[in-house]
Amino acid sequence: MDRNHSLAELDLDEPRPHGAPWPGDASWPGSAYGPQFGSERPANGLSRVSVRPAGASPSTGRQPAARPQARKRKAPRRRPSPAGPGGRGPGGPGGPGDDPQPGKSRRRKIVRWTSIVTTLVLVAASLAAYIAYRNVVDGIRQVDVSHLLGKRPPQYSTAAMNILVIGSDSRAGTNGQFGSAQAIAGARSDTMMLLHILPQHQGAVVISFPRDSVVPVIGCQADGQGDPGQKAQPGTEMLNSTFAAGGAACLWKTLEATTGIFIDHFVEINFGGFQSVVNDLGGVNVCLPEAVKDPASGLNLTAGVHHVTGAQALAFVRERHIGEGSDLQRIQRQQFFMAALLQQIDTQKTMSDVPQLYAIARDAAKTLTTDSGLSVSTMLNVAQSMKGLTSKGVQFTQVPVVQDPNDANRVLWQQPQATQLFSAIAHDQSVAKPAKSPGATPKTAASAAASPAAAGVKVLNATATAGLAAQAAAALSQGHYDVLGTGNAVAPSAATIVQYSSAADATAASALTQVVPGAVVQQVPGVTGGTVDLILGSSFTGIKTASPGSTSGAGSSSGASSSSSGVSNVTKTYGGITGNTNICADSGAFTGPDVPADFAP
Repeated sequence: MDRNHSLAELDLDEPRPHGAPWPGDASWPGSAYGPQFGSERPANGLSRVSVRPAGASPSTGRQPAARPQARKRKAPRRRPSPAGPGGRGPGGPGGPGDDPQPGKSRRRKIVRWTSIVTTLVLVAASLAAYIAYRNVVDGIRQVDVSHLLGKRPPQYSTAAMNILVIGSDSRAGTNGQFGSAQAIAGARSDTMMLLHILPQHQGAVVISFPRDSVVPVIGCQADGQGDPGQKAQPGTEMLNSTFAAGGAACLWKTLEATTGIFIDHFVEINFGGFQSVVNDLGGVNVCLPEAVKDPASGLNLTAGVHHVTGAQALAFVRERHIGEGSDLQRIQRQQFFMAALLQQIDTQKTMSDVPQLYAIARDAAKTLTTDSGLSVSTMLNVAQSMKGLTSKGVQFTQVPVVQDPNDANRVLWQQPQATQLFSAIAHDQSVAKPAKSPGATPKTAASAAASPAAAGVKVLNATATAGLAAQAAAALSQGHYDVLGTGNAVAPSAATIVQYSSAADATAASALTQVVPGAVVQQVPGVTGGTVDLILGSSFTGIKTASPGSTSGAGSSSGASSSSSGVSNVTKTYGGITGNTNICADSGAFTGPDVPADFAP
């Protein structure tokens, strides 16, 4: 073939219809011009292809005029697409803009998504925590009582904390389960305790105050919560009446004035809150030495160990129609119940279980009243900081008391023991173990000294402090003095005086001054023979010791020794139990003549 000829060369000068193929082009199926491809089939099976000289016109065969060659167009640059298929790099896998290092890109994307998810989780958790916090906070009723407490005692220890715990017998919110709130109006206190938390929260002491304790009537303002308050007046009242008249603020003020202990906060919980806490803990074990069925309280249990919840737990701690029917025995049963509760908490590791702590706080908050200074964060911090505390580290005791000589249904705080206990708590000191006289029992030691017990003592109050004579009489009675009675002196006196009439009573009068510091002795007519009168003036500072004839002063509060480890030996000195006590060792709290069926409503 001639080198000047080419196959199917296009003639650019030849006019042709729009869309028609160039001469010499092969016709494609469906084309409107020229024969269908493959319609001519020579014998040898090849299609005909026309051949013409390169550049010649198909009609004339002439060479066309030279024309400039068309400029070759460059392919347009492809812009990378935002993302390729499947969320891969720009332009798709392998395309323009594809990340030359896909591994790093993938890691960056994982980090971005992880950050977003983490942020969302933290936001959700924060919202949930805030809602949970508000559920607790909004449920607690807080009152400001700081302006109602009057002159307060010194705060000797800021590392320790003292919380007044009040169990209110208010029926509000119990749906009539324990009597109608309208029929049993107001609130009294079945339980009054002082929770003393040691420094570093390494232990605690719980002191119970009998509701029948005789205390002076201290003036209290209305608290703005429905409690009218009361005016200060001569005489005494039950501690329970103090709470009924002036509410938590009045009880707080009275206890600070009579004990000298600085109280940091108060917490009041009613019947419903108590049941909720017990139920959230899954109930608690109690042990009865005998069967009890009391229609009044609703307690109905056989002898032995029982796992109680709700109403039965509340009936157990409120039960008063067994044994001697006294408030003192009820306090004993309450202490055993609290020990069982601590043991339950120990077993369940409740203090480390945040969800359970929240459930308890949430349910208790609905029936809780506190002072405005006790924040939820403080309560939670105390709870969390005590999670390593075992039940053995908690001591339960009661204020030492003696029976009121004027009313068998009332009790007086025993002196000097009560003052010693209060001083130890106020200063966060260890209580000294009671000393034993070598070679003599307390009874023989008392009889060996010059004893005024042969002469009766009448105690008269010459001050404006109500209840002072009763307290001094209780302390003397504990020391085996024969207290004949109490009363008010005929006139106020600054001095504390021991008066006698007969010379035979001079020795007894002189011996009495050994336990009444600063007292002067006077022989006056008119005092009954065999009797001495103790007139308490404004200079009276207390009974030095309850032991007749003692001159050592061992019974005074100076017997308490300081200890950096906090208060110890409380139960050994004043009685009581620790939190790990066997709960079936409470038979003494049930001993007595009372039969519950006799108190059916």
